[in-house]
Amino acid sequence: MNQLSPESTTVWWAPLGSENRMMTQIFTNGLSQIKDNQAK
Repeated sequence: MNQLSPESTTVWWAPLGSENRMMTQIFTNGLSQIKDNQAK
């Protein structure tokens, strides 16, 4: 099974955001922190 990239995971999660925007915000912030850590 292929690993999803953060971008594709965000796209997959996006439809749920209309119902649960708070969770989407937390999820997106978490991905941003992971990207920042990987960039260092």
